[in-house]
Amino acid sequence: MVYAEYTGQYIWTLCCVCRDLSIDLWLENPAQIRHSSDVQRDRNDRLDARKIAAYGFRFQDKARLYDLPQENITSLWQLTGERDMYVGDKSKYQGQLTDQERFMRKQDHKQKERTVEKIDKGVGRVPLSSRGRNQKHSLRAMKPCTNSINVFVRQKVLAIKQP
Repeated sequence: MVYAEYTGQYIWTLCCVCRDLSIDLWLENPAQIRHSSDVQRDRNDRLDARKIAAYGFRFQDKARLYDLPQENITSLWQLTGERDMYVGDKSKYQGQLTDQERFMRKQDHKQKERTVEKIDKGVGRVPLSSRGRNQKHSLRAMKPCTNSINVFVRQKVLAIKQP
C-alpha cells in the first residue's frame, strides 16, 4: 500500500501509476496528517514523507483506498480545464482590445481580433465548466456557444449513467 496526501492535480500521476501496477493507494487530507502529529510540519520533502509514512503506519486500520474515477469523468475534467484556459485567454485578449484599441497599431489590433476568434472556436468544442471560481465569467463570455456545450455535457453525463 502507498500512503500519500492529496495535493490536487499533482497527485494524478501517482494515482494512475498505482492503478496500472495494481498497488493500493490511500490518499489522506493534508490537514488530517498535520493535526495528527504534535510537531508542525517542516517545509522539507524528506521530513514530510516520513511523517506521511508514520501517519499511514499508525492509522493503517482506518485506511480508505482510493479509486480513480471512470475514464469519461476524467475526460470531462480535462476538457473542462482546457475550456477554462481558453476562457482566460479570451478574456485577456478582449481586455487588451477594449482598453488599448486607440493606442495599438491597426495590424496588432486585427491580429488580436483573429486570436479571439480562434479561441472562440476552440471553446465551442470544450464542455462548460460546472466548477471553479471562473464559472460566472465563463458563462458571460461564452453565451453564443453555451447551448451546444451544455448539450455535449448532457450527452457525456448520460453516457456515464448508462451501464
